Amino acid sequence: MEKATSQLLTHIQLTPTLFEDYFRSFAKELYWIAMAYVGNNDVAEDIVQESFMELWTNKKNISSTDNIHAFLIRITKNKSISHIRHQRVKEHHEPFVTEEIIFSSKQNEENDLDEKVQTARKLVESLPENCRRIFLLCVIEGMSYKDAAITLNISVNTIKSQIKIAYQKLRKSGINKSLLILLFFVNQS
Repeated sequence: MEKATSQLLTHIQLTPTLFEDYFRSFAKELYWIAMAYVGNNDVAEDIVQESFMELWTNKKNISSTDNIHAFLIRITKNKSISHIRHQRVKEHHEPFVTEEIIFSSKQNEENDLDEKVQTARKLVESLPENCRRIFLLCVIEGMSYKDAAITLNISVNTIKSQIKIAYQKLRKSGINKSLLILLFFVNQS
């Protein structure tokens, strides 16, 4: 440790070997400094790693009079304080962000629902005219097959076969019963 502490960088002759010596000499101390600030093992380890990374990336900017040990302590403290500040900001804004995410999610769900209803309407409208009319009366409006047959002056079997044809065409297009039920409720409002 004395070797690393007593060595000052002269126009940064920081070699990988010297860097490893500094790491072995100071990492544990820096860990406990960071741990005292942040109180989290993983975060403290990350801060120590980041401190050494900063030493390595700034090796050319450190003058020969800088004490590496003091530099690493200062960087570790600053990174720890920055982490705490960042956590406070996150905690302060988290309820607002959560609220925005929920609101955005609801908006997306409503938009998706609107799109699905529009798709279902278009597909129902694309059915042949008589098939569409029978389908709307029986499925969407909820009229019984018998009442629809009387209203349209056709047989109940014709109603059944047209409903079957409508369902087959709609299923081929990707419309399921739950979407048709939704279309029913949208039409009711």
